[in-house]
Amino acid sequence: MTTNNDTTVIGRAVYLEMTRGTTVLQMIVMPEGYSKSQKFVPMTCFRRRLNPMTPRKSWRMISAHTTSVAERVSASALPEEERIKLISDRVLRFLDPTFSSLVGNSYKLTHDPIVVDVTAEDLEASLTAKTPYKVVGRVLKVRKAMGMPKEIIPAAPEPSV
Repeated sequence: MTTNNDTTVIGRAVYLEMTRGTTVLQMIVMPEGYSKSQKFVPMTCFRRRLNPMTPRKSWRMISAHTTSVAERVSASALPEEERIKLISDRVLRFLDPTFSSLVGNSYKLTHDPIVVDVTAEDLEASLTAKTPYKVVGRVLKVRKAMGMPKEIIPAAPEPSV
């Protein structure tokens, strides 16, 4: 049996981990691009909130508005610097409400963002509204390599007597 594993990197995802007390918010921002089935996938954000009372929660997904084909083609004709500004603006418009809410609720970034590779297969999972577990696995490998603890949720403080 032959398998065709296309591991061509088509973009980068950013993983953020923020805390507020014993609550940990994990967020993965996936880039836009074309999936394995050659369908366009808009920028997608997966996030979940964990705490000692609910240590296992499913990831919630939010997708950006899809840009039109004409908009993407015209952007590809722009000079590199202008194209980067256009993409940055699109990313900021998509994530600004989320980050504003996190700042307003006193969440603090626990470490530098982690950047991992994304393949067309990973975007296929986003397209079908499934958690990209291979991306999550890459993040966990990087966390381990950085010497971060395996436990994501900090231990609950002992009750005072």
